[in-house]
Amino acid sequence: MMYKNRIFYSFFLLLFLASVNPSALSAPLDGLHFIGETGMQGSTADQDGDDELSFTNGMFSSSGCVEWGFSPSVYTAEETADGIQFMSTSLSDDHGKIVWEGTVRGKNIETTFTWTKERWWWSDAHQVKWFKGKLKE
Repeated sequence: MMYKNRIFYSFFLLLFLASVNPSALSAPLDGLHFIGETGMQGSTADQDGDDELSFTNGMFSSSGCVEWGFSPSVYTAEETADGIQFMSTSLSDDHGKIVWEGTVRGKNIETTFTWTKERWWWSDAHQVKWFKGKLKE
């Protein structure tokens, strides 16, 4: 009897999963690319030029950080009354980690990102920066 119940419930689970809209499972920011400036928290924009933030297939990346070995990373996002809030943690074998937190409002994005790196010979690195950009069209 127990075996028949498992088959019965498995069948309905498969029916449910087959009926779920695949686009509902995708990350809400996928396909969006933003161009903008970055700077240290509390100061004006860096002179390094623009950065591009991309959301693709559930992954987040920063073109400026990829150059430093930070791989694209999984992002989470939630729709709120303020916009779509997201979070991601990018890792680099040589340069530490960057924790990104931001909000997309229409065609605009604002983020804060914190870079940290533990060092054994010197004080640990810790920088808080911002990014403000617009949707790349």
